[in-house]
Amino acid sequence: MSRTIFLFLLFTFNSLFATDYFRHPMQGEPFELWKYEFVLDNGTRVWLTYSNVTLPAVGKKIAAELSLNNFKSANYSVGKQFPVSDWNEDKASGNIVIREGFAMLGFPGTGHRVQFSTGKNQGFFLDLEFSDAAPTGEAMVNSLEGTTVGMVVHIPQGRVKGRLAVGKDTLKLNGKGSLLHTWHPKAATDFAVRSIALFSWGDSPFCGQILQGKNGQLLGHAIALRDGKAITLIPKKMLVEKNSLFIEWTNPEFPSLNLNLQKPFQKYSALSTVDSWIERQAAKVVMGGDRILWRGQATTPFGAMDWVATGFSE
Repeated sequence: MSRTIFLFLLFTFNSLFATDYFRHPMQGEPFELWKYEFVLDNGTRVWLTYSNVTLPAVGKKIAAELSLNNFKSANYSVGKQFPVSDWNEDKASGNIVIREGFAMLGFPGTGHRVQFSTGKNQGFFLDLEFSDAAPTGEAMVNSLEGTTVGMVVHIPQGRVKGRLAVGKDTLKLNGKGSLLHTWHPKAATDFAVRSIALFSWGDSPFCGQILQGKNGQLLGHAIALRDGKAITLIPKKMLVEKNSLFIEWTNPEFPSLNLNLQKPFQKYSALSTVDSWIERQAAKVVMGGDRILWRGQATTPFGAMDWVATGFSE
């Protein structure tokens, strides 16, 4: 194959996903999030979210939030906010750069790279690159409680390697990671009473998110792999009984999930990385109060799986 044909095919492939990878034009007060999760071989878990959000009395902002669990037996969280004018997209290369050290580089898949770097607090640094990324499906756009919501699993699972640092402690690490992307014209708390994000870092790649409205309606999907092909799973039923969560899929060939939410390994405030008092109060207005994220792990038919849940009572 000539280099010209190869570059044409690469550009064509990237173009198929470019619309869903880059920021979406939306009316209203848009919320758009690019959510990474990493489970590293040393036992550290990392959650990194880049987002475009709208807050009352504050306006539109870019937010970058990094959360670490079990980094040398300690947990950390740090956030940074930027003006929306700092968001820069290069649709040819797939690079999204906010400022130096805050970037998503290359189209999702093998070779995609994500960076976060700040001297805030004791200082944090992350630079991880994906390899062996699993195939994925297309974006899905549906309505929940009258709100249009878009979702795409850019990377259901891939190997990652790179560096992670807290203060002067810098580690070269390997592990697995995922990238999930959602967008909607208002805050999720306006149309969803609960949400759960799922990521399998075991032998069977699996990643997705499910939202549930006030009337029990479900929205979202997950990507699972079978025989090397990506299969889109749509939730048929999600039942909550005390601290157990049962999820059944419309595709009967795939096993249901039964998750025990009773013992999360971390409970985390969504406002913990917001420094400004004004922005914290504005965020509380949007969310109807503080929003607590439960993070846990379960053994499932898809292998070891991490979950992040909101909207569940004690």
